[in-house]
Formats: sequence, structure tokens, C-alpha cells
Amino acid sequence: MTPSTHLARLSFVYFILIFLFFSGIAKADTPSFKRLIAFGDSLVDTGNDPAITFIRHLADGSDVPGLVIPPPTRYDRGRFSNGPVIVDYLAAKLSGFVKPSESGFNLTKDNISYAYGGSESGIENYTPGLFFVPGLKGQVLKFENDLNLNELNFDKTLFVVLTGANDYLNSLSQGHSPNPFQIVDNIVNSVNKLTELGAKHIVVINLPDLGTTPICQFFGACDLLSNLTEAHNDLLANALLDNNKVILFDAYSVVNKILANPDRFGFSENIGPGPATGCLFQSPPQFNIGNCSSVNFNTDSIYWDEIHPSTKVHKILARAIWRKLRD
Repeated sequence: MTPSTHLARLSFVYFILIFLFFSGIAKADTPSFKRLIAFGDSLVDTGNDPAITFIRHLADGSDVPGLVIPPPTRYDRGRFSNGPVIVDYLAAKLSGFVKPSESGFNLTKDNISYAYGGSESGIENYTPGLFFVPGLKGQVLKFENDLNLNELNFDKTLFVVLTGANDYLNSLSQGHSPNPFQIVDNIVNSVNKLTELGAKHIVVINLPDLGTTPICQFFGACDLLSNLTEAHNDLLANALLDNNKVILFDAYSVVNKILANPDRFGFSENIGPGPATGCLFQSPPQFNIGNCSSVNFNTDSIYWDEIHPSTKVHKILARAIWRKLRD
């Protein structure tokens, strides 16, 4: 079964699920957007990574089944979480589920995610899983190419941009010093490109504190990652201050509130690695699929694995974004 066939069979049930999750928000308060288009990394990827890792292309030209990333035994329907991600929840208030750009889609009618797990802010990059993905700038170029073949009602389209974390984590893992100025410049250039193409409503999401994620212990650089996050968010806010097409959403503050008082938001007091830990972040040469056995997707953990938030955190962030859009 191909990823697109699998997605098609699950789409209706999945949409009903996230619609019910969002039913607490009054319909009368819905902004007038009809569709959503997302760019970024694993926090807004709705199935692009599984689509490109489902089949592995060998040097001799043959194709063999690949190791699907993220492994479906630990991650829900191609999402890097145990359920819907931010853009799934937002799209449920518009016109349905979010199709990955690697699947068939209609740009004028569908909600689409151009995001890829492991992606950075540039044109393209090699992921820790040892496969290439388009970065934010590359994703926007793909959108531009698709736009050349289609018309889009920009008045009714909500754009969402969330990226940057992998620039810092991948750079540190390679022994390099991340450059927040360059990373933010990539994001701002991409946002400006979207406005040049016609985008009128762009939600840009800043970074949660990378120094509070369980994976920071692996790097031994929690304080450094916190400092880099603060520098990144300050630079991003200042750079986008005068862009009236941008709504900057402060995920940093929302997640910090959750971490400071987990019980208030319905989470356990444990803010360590979540149930899916030990699978995705294995070194590829020593990858052991036995470490990716099935786990219970129902959890009250804040994190689903070493860095990705659980679907409940995604839901809280999406609702906060929706409130900001209604203001």
C-alpha cells in the first residue's frame, strides 16, 4: 500500500477526530480563511517524510522498501507526535485535513503542508536520518512553482511558518556553532518571498525553549540552547515588526507556561522524555527497529519523545493561535 492510499483511507476518520477536538471553539468566531498552507519542520509535517522514505532509491537504479520515517509504530499517521499537529487542528476549523505536498493535491482547494521533518531554514539539508529534505527556502520555491500552474485566493488563505530548531540542533551535533542571524535571515527572506507572491496572512511561530527539551541533555548544552532560542526569537520579532502581513505567535511563552504548571494543563509532572523515546533518534548505522516497538498513544506527557511535543501540546498551541487570529 502506498502512503497516499493509506492517507486517503484514513482522511475522513482523522478529520472527524480533530473536528471533535476543536468543537469547544464557537463557529461564529471563525475567521474567514478557507484553506491553510504550511512550511517548516517536523512540528508541521503531515506526512512528507513518510512519503519520501517509503521507498529507497539505490545507486544501481533499483528501488527497495525503505525505513519509514517517522516509524508508524511510534508516530501517528506520519506526524512526529501521537496524534494531530498544530496545522491539523487549525485546518479542522477551515476545510478539512492537511495533505502533505508529496501527495496529490489541489492548490486552490486543499490544505497543504510543504514541511518536512528534519528540515532547516535553507534551501535543502541532509537530515540526521541520512536523507535530503527541502529546507524552508526550498519549500517556498516548491510552492512558487506550484503557484505558477494554479491560481490562489490569497485573501482566504492562511499561511503558517514554523522552523529553526533543526538549524541549531543539527549544527551542534556536527560540532559547529549555530548562527542565529543567518537562520533568522533565512526565515525572514522566506516570509518576504511569500508576501511577494501574494500572501496576506502569515502566522510565523517562534521557537519554544530548546534548552528545556529532554534532548538538550544529550548535547550537554541546555543553557546554550536556551540562550540561542532567546536570541533567535528576539531577532525574529524585530525583523518582522513592520511586516503587516505577519502575525507573530509566541509559542515560547505558551510552552513555558505549560512547563511551569503541567498539572493546570492536564499533564503529568514528568517533563522528561516521552513514551516514543529511543526510536527516532538512533544513529542510522546502528539503527535497531526493535527499539521502535508499539507504544500506547494515550499519554499525559508533555513530550512524545526526546523533543517533539505530544498532540495535547499541539492542540493547546493551535487554540492559542486561533484566539490570536480572532482578536
